Amino acid sequence: MAEGRADAIVIAGLPMGYEDIAPIPLMITEAGGRVSDLDGHDVLTGNGTVLASNGHLHDALLDLVREVPSGRDYQSLLRARG
Repeated sequence: MAEGRADAIVIAGLPMGYEDIAPIPLMITEAGGRVSDLDGHDVLTGNGTVLASNGHLHDALLDLVREVPSGRDYQSLLRARG
């Protein structure tokens, strides 16, 4: 996103801890983007989900994610991934 190659990305089930991803939200926000979990909270809360966007689309993307029933059940998403 910082390079302008993507408008948004959604990741569920990150196996990383805070120290592994701490620089990423900073880089994206410094470039004008936004980063949150799928509920719109701080991504560093550690629930393993990330929505990163160019900032302009973020609220609309959060609304779309909330409309998908499985998008709110992170454990089901992880089980489906196998």
